[in-house]
Amino acid sequence: MASGDELGETATSAPSLAASARAADSFRAGDVLGRYTIERVLGAGGMGLVYAAHDPDLDRRVAIKVLRGDASEESRVRLLREARAMAKLSHPNVITVYEVGTANGVDFVAMELLEGGTLAEWLRAERRPPAEVLERLRAAGAGLVAAHARGLVHRDFKPANVLVGDDGRVRVVDFGLAADPAAPDDATGGVAGTPAYMAPEQQRGEAPSPLADQYSFGASLHEALTGQRPGPRAPDRAVAPEPSLPAWLQAIVLRAIAPAPAARFPSMDALLQALARDPA
Repeated sequence: MASGDELGETATSAPSLAASARAADSFRAGDVLGRYTIERVLGAGGMGLVYAAHDPDLDRRVAIKVLRGDASEESRVRLLREARAMAKLSHPNVITVYEVGTANGVDFVAMELLEGGTLAEWLRAERRPPAEVLERLRAAGAGLVAAHARGLVHRDFKPANVLVGDDGRVRVVDFGLAADPAAPDDATGGVAGTPAYMAPEQQRGEAPSPLADQYSFGASLHEALTGQRPGPRAPDRAVAPEPSLPAWLQAIVLRAIAPAPAARFPSMDALLQALARDPA
C-alpha cells in the first residue's frame, strides 16, 4: 500500500528493536510495533509513513500507518478521524481498517495491505485505454457512494488517494479529512483538501457535502481521461469543453464539475449510472 505521491525507500534488514528505541519515522525491517513486525516502507507523506508488516497472531501481512516523530496534535486527531471514518465502512472499494492503537508512545493504524500503487501512478505508467480508466474510476466512485451512504464526505478524493492493486482491485484511501456533516461535534470545518481537485464551495470553506466529492471525482475523471486537470478557472466559472472526449462523456464530466452544486448530478450514484450508459 502506498500513501501520498512520494514513495519512501525500502527499509533494510536490521536487528529487532522495541518500538520505544527509535522514532516512528525510522523503523527498520524486524522492528516490532505492538504485536506487528515491520517489514519495509511502503510510502511516505507529509503526516506520516506507511509500512508493510506481519501480524503473527493472525498470520497475515498488513499495512501500518504511523505518525512522524514530530507530528502535531492536529495530525494525531486526523489519524484517529481517518481510522474512525474507514472503520464505519465495509465495502470492496474502501481499504479495511483492522486496528487503531498506541505502542510505546507511537500512534498507528493497522489496515488491509494492497500490493500495488496509486491510481495516479497507474495513469502515469503508460497511456491507458479509456475503458480501463473508466472501470477503475467507477470502482473508486463506488467507494465514495458507500462513504456517502454512511454520512461521510471524503473531502480529498484524487488519483493519489486511490490504490490500484497488482490484481486490479481498486480501493479508496486517506479519509484523514473526512467529515460527517450531521455530526454536531465534527471538527473538520474550514478549507481543507487539494486545491486542484476542490469544488468551488469547498474552496470557500462552506460546509462539506457529497456534491463536493462529486466535483473532485469529476476533476479526477477529467485528468484520467485527458492527461490534464480541468483548466484554470474562476471559482464560479464553468470549465471549457474538452474536445478530446466523446460528446456523451464530455457532458458527464462537465456536469460533475459544474461550479454550482445544484447543477451537478444529484448523487455520486447517479453519476456512476450515467457513466455505465456508454452509447457505444
